[in-house]
Amino acid sequence: MSDSIIVRVTLGSYDMVHPAEKQTQVYVQIPEVARATWLLDSSFYAGLKNESWPHVVDEAHNDYVRRGVVTDSASAAARQAVVEWLLLSEGAEYDARYDAVQAAWEADQAHRHPVARKLLKENETLRDHVVARDAEIERLRARVAELEALAGAATGYRLDEPGYGLLVRRAPGPDRSGWAVLESRRTERGRRAWTSAGWKYSALMAHDELFCWPSAEVAVAEARRVMPGAVVRAGEDVTPQVRKLRSILAGQREQAGEEAAPTTVYRASHDSIVMGLYTSREAAMHHCEAHELRDDPVSPMFWRTDEDGTAELFRELVPRSPGAESATGFVVTPLEVAASYDEGADE
Repeated sequence: MSDSIIVRVTLGSYDMVHPAEKQTQVYVQIPEVARATWLLDSSFYAGLKNESWPHVVDEAHNDYVRRGVVTDSASAAARQAVVEWLLLSEGAEYDARYDAVQAAWEADQAHRHPVARKLLKENETLRDHVVARDAEIERLRARVAELEALAGAATGYRLDEPGYGLLVRRAPGPDRSGWAVLESRRTERGRRAWTSAGWKYSALMAHDELFCWPSAEVAVAEARRVMPGAVVRAGEDVTPQVRKLRSILAGQREQAGEEAAPTTVYRASHDSIVMGLYTSREAAMHHCEAHELRDDPVSPMFWRTDEDGTAELFRELVPRSPGAESATGFVVTPLEVAASYDEGADE
């Protein structure tokens, strides 16, 4: 069985005994539940073909109950499984299943419209781009971890410029805490060390005084203050690379997050019949208003928008009087077209 929720309403000849008679077939597929079919009178087709799928299933089931239809046990069991899954569940489980079928219907409607198809194609391309970005982010993350491990294991660095050099050394001992900055050249009095109090000979300093810098990053930064033009040798200072890669990684994440944002389209409909999908609310409203003006070019119109952004078109009846307004049945609904597949949304 396919992993997609599908409902199809078709008009055709399904009675082998009376092939000239048309019937409305409602086919329902719920993954991991059942595939089921209802055969209704041909008059149902016009009313159900553009209805939301939860409503279609409800109407088909009610018609069979009302007529007391009896079929073979396998077909009846399949229909009962679909009805129990969608219509007879309760509470949060009912809400989740209803929303899943409703979302599948909206996605199906979008695929059938040329504007939505174009948006979905663009989003597929964008999703591939985001996947590539994710792979690059993973590569950078691995490189950051590698450099951080190298930095953590390093015991010393060497900074050189012509005729002069500095050593950055980790403190010996079990805890290995503290770092020292030393001149690479040795004199008769020993090596000089750079401390928070300036230059001192290391032979005259206590352990904590010599290894006074708290981390390799701080010690290397202090060494660079002494030698701004120094070149790092041997025990390479990887801290700047870590910092640079972290910056690149953050930028990649931010850019990928911006590009992966869902696109909003606006559905123009009349009494639940989809008229079109548009990339702006104004275009969808204009479509509705143009249709309404054909029936009544005189009465003023106005839109009323609820909290979720759904707008409904109303008429002020002429002559005007208190409360003299009526709903036209035209509605503009914002819909999000996802830029990438959300695996968690299927659960």
